[in-house]
Amino acid sequence: MPSSQEDIAASLAAYRSFIAAQNRRVLDVYVPFIATAEPDELEDDEDLNELRLEALGSLLDTTLADFGVSEPNEVLTCYDELAPKIGADGTYVMHEGSHEEREAKRREYLDEIEKNLKLKSREDVRETISIPEDFRTLAGLVDGVLGYGIPFWRNTTQPAFWWGCRRYLG
Repeated sequence: MPSSQEDIAASLAAYRSFIAAQNRRVLDVYVPFIATAEPDELEDDEDLNELRLEALGSLLDTTLADFGVSEPNEVLTCYDELAPKIGADGTYVMHEGSHEEREAKRREYLDEIEKNLKLKSREDVRETISIPEDFRTLAGLVDGVLGYGIPFWRNTTQPAFWWGCRRYLG
């Protein structure tokens, strides 16, 4: 029996909250360290704050300036707002395009997957194959479920549950 949309949304919210809290604890250690790091040598034209932002951005696998972050400590002060935008809550959400454009691409993406699953299946079961409604509901809430951990390590060391529409929508 499929879960209700409300149950799926509540489960996703609990997941996102848990992952974001875990990542916040890690960043509570790393951000102060990065924010106060002093390089052995600094080139004349290098901006220390910019170097710190780049280091933190590589850890978070994003360009922080794209999200209005101008100094490392802002990652902590703006964390609740920033986490879902940078995937620190374990999900991926496209920020480009209107809701309607993203929804149309998402439907196209899921329909293409379903079509190809049917093509690869045995003919006698082909018409019974479909993407579960629970998954379609989840795909309507986020564009991917990436998993646990700080984005740099998560993206380089572990598989995602669902990379989702990331390449298809981009």
